[in-house]
Amino acid sequence: MTSAQAALITNPLEGSIAFFLDFDSLALYDGSKWVLFDTTKPNATVIPNVTLYRNINGNISLKGNSTFQNIPVGATASDIESIDTDVFEVLSDGRIQVKKAGVYQISAGVSVRNFKAGDNKYILAVFKNGGRNGYLSRGYARIPSGDQYWGTSGVFQNYYNAGDIIEVQYYLSNPTNADLIGDFVNIGIIKL
Repeated sequence: MTSAQAALITNPLEGSIAFFLDFDSLALYDGSKWVLFDTTKPNATVIPNVTLYRNINGNISLKGNSTFQNIPVGATASDIESIDTDVFEVLSDGRIQVKKAGVYQISAGVSVRNFKAGDNKYILAVFKNGGRNGYLSRGYARIPSGDQYWGTSGVFQNYYNAGDIIEVQYYLSNPTNADLIGDFVNIGIIKL
């Protein structure tokens, strides 16, 4: 639709997303106005976000046992691709504090190079103030033979209060419970 057509919608829901043909951009309704995703467009507003990415490239092992671990991204400044410091503070790997109350959408991904043959349980989970809050992704990966590249990603949305701490953690299990060779990891959070 066009931005003029969107303006005619009565009481759009906060968090609604539309594609504006006149701006060639996605737009988000923030509760009071439509905000363009493409910040190069006139009148665009940046959607509060934090984007963490790390190309591990085999240089870090990911635990392959039955314990949750924070995704190893965010502890170094080079991991932070973008951040709205009025809304987010990266505390350590996989650990982000939100500074404003609201609805947040969290996405994350993890990839390994050597998932072993067999049934491998995986979970990407979100923890809020130390307690499990929800799942981005979970299930079993059946690896037919030999070491395999494998990865998963997912999305979770929830309301958080100012000061809440979000931790994004993984659980990877493989038949040998050996550590896994990491390939890349990422976490992205936007405030809707």
